Amino acid sequence: MAHRFLSGPSTDGGRTRIPTLRKIRNIEGNDTNAESNTDKSQLLFDSFYRAHNPEHGTKADAAYPPPKFVFAPITDAQVLRAISQLHAYKAPGDNNIPNTIFVKCSNILVPYLSLLYRATFSLAIYPQEWKDSQTVVLRKPGKPNYTVPGAY
Repeated sequence: MAHRFLSGPSTDGGRTRIPTLRKIRNIEGNDTNAESNTDKSQLLFDSFYRAHNPEHGTKADAAYPPPKFVFAPITDAQVLRAISQLHAYKAPGDNNIPNTIFVKCSNILVPYLSLLYRATFSLAIYPQEWKDSQTVVLRKPGKPNYTVPGAY
């Protein structure tokens, strides 16, 4: 897979710069260009993620059906199963801990991780760091035109 990403067309030249992106059909129906990094990042964000609707969510006065099951705390087996499904050599997150550490040391880490995850429910705390994510923008290999967001 790494070879496929690195062996892009020779016209690519290994550039890390994203060229001016073409945005098709703005509100007025015209094509526009995103030239600044701010405009490019907003255009890529819009193409990667659906628009957020702040009115979509839970309502205090809504009538919900009864729960299908009783909530049970996270078990060690569930954490172990989640770790076993990780791809060991993916890029690390903000904590800089590679997935391979979780995979290779799961027998040591699972009891501690399970306690942490159970505490998030018992204390009703979800750390902000767990809500943050990073999206790395990569070119899809072999695309003829890298001026459109769909080529990334």
